[in-house]
Parts: sequence; structure tokens; C-alpha cells
Amino acid sequence: MMFARMRAIPVVTVCPRNSNYRRDLVPDVFGEDLENWIHPFVFGLSDAIVDDVPSAVELINKLGRDGLSALGTPPVDDSIEYYNRVRETFERADV
Repeated sequence: MMFARMRAIPVVTVCPRNSNYRRDLVPDVFGEDLENWIHPFVFGLSDAIVDDVPSAVELINKLGRDGLSALGTPPVDDSIEYYNRVRETFERADV
């Protein structure tokens, strides 16, 4: 997934509801219930997340017909840069 994102190759992820990487409800995460949770790596590295293979095939065919590339999630480099800015802020604050 990371290789594809770094090269602007569309990533269509098949991730059914209530699978290991996608949950309708994750109870009591630091005292808070999370609804519609998707694993951060799946969420951050996917251009599209679908429930099943037929939906993925339909979307991939559409990408092929329309000549589209990546669907528009932020590039990985932007995310890394943001992380580094936040990390530096916390380091300066001695948090």
C-alpha cells in the first residue's frame, strides 16, 4: 500500500465491515466508544475503501475507463511532513 501511494498508484482496499481492520463500534478506547472505525493505516493509505470484491472491481473498471489516477487522498509525503511538525511542537513543549 505504501509503495503504491508513494508512486500515485490508486489503492482500492477491500475491507468488509466488522473485520479486523474496520469496525462499526470499538468500545471504550480511553473511555470513548469509537463508531465507524477503520485502522489508521488502511484509512490513510487507501484512495477508496469498499465492502466487497464486486465493488472494488466496479471502481477499478471506472478508474480504467475514466483514465483517472489516484483518487485524491493526501500524498504520503504531506502526512510525514505534518507528523514531523507536530512532533517538533511537542518536543519543544517537553510534553
